[in-house]
Amino acid sequence: MDRYKVKLPSQEAFQEALQVVEGRVPLYVRSEKRRTLSVGKLPPEIERRVLALGGKVTTEERYDLETAGA
Repeated sequence: MDRYKVKLPSQEAFQEALQVVEGRVPLYVRSEKRRTLSVGKLPPEIERRVLALGGKVTTEERYDLETAGA
């Protein structure tokens, strides 16, 4: 399961991006304080809208306890 982190430049952009993704893609975590969203795969149209708001989309690295320290 791929997860992506979306970081927004302002609180206003965060709120708009939240409205764009909510109900359209899986939304795992939202952090208003950090202005980030953790989402599933973004369809191209939604990704374009998020990028237009100044968002940066990166692959989210997930910590796996089984491989930690190996």
